[in-house]
Amino acid sequence: MPSIKLISLDQVGFAYGDFQIFADVSLDIVKGNIIGLYGENGCGKSTLLKLILGELKPQQGKITSQEKVKISFLGQNDRDMINGTPLNVEELVLMYHINSIKHMAKSRHNRHVGHLLEDFQLSHIAKSKLNQLSGGQLQRVMIVKTLSTHPDLILLDEPLNQLDEKTQEEMMELILQLKKLGKTIVIILHNKKQLEAIADEIYIFKDKKIFLSEVL
Repeated sequence: MPSIKLISLDQVGFAYGDFQIFADVSLDIVKGNIIGLYGENGCGKSTLLKLILGELKPQQGKITSQEKVKISFLGQNDRDMINGTPLNVEELVLMYHINSIKHMAKSRHNRHVGHLLEDFQLSHIAKSKLNQLSGGQLQRVMIVKTLSTHPDLILLDEPLNQLDEKTQEEMMELILQLKKLGKTIVIILHNKKQLEAIADEIYIFKDKKIFLSEVL
């Protein structure tokens, strides 16, 4: 079966003012793959996600996508921002599900969210307030929240930050579970060995360029 390219970047470049972040970036985001982004802080990894998301526009080159590619994004600070809300787990996921899928009966929204929480082992904390959760529980909720919008592509910016080693391993397993479900993922991690454990392709940011690395 031929690969399906959801989004393609062709010789993309971007700068903040006179400061060039990167240039001549070409890559394809293929349906069902996990693409890892790796490099030092400030090299442009998060900028590339914003370009893919459409929040920024390339100053050189072009980005093309299939029609109606739905993208869900989980940023580095999203977990901290949502933690201050008075919602419980079920309410948060339901809110995003309702906002994403219009013209559906409330009972069907509830049923979909119930299945989602069950599939990802969150049913037992469905009524728990977000600020009562551990860091690992909250991050699992945040990742499942991205699924509630039924995305074609999930962008994850350092989803393992500030999690202990055991919880990081659990999150890695969750990301692989998403891949088994056919989800396409672009993920930034600062640990290259972790990327090698889950990614189909890894792109290395260095000297304002991006290079495809071999996945061991």
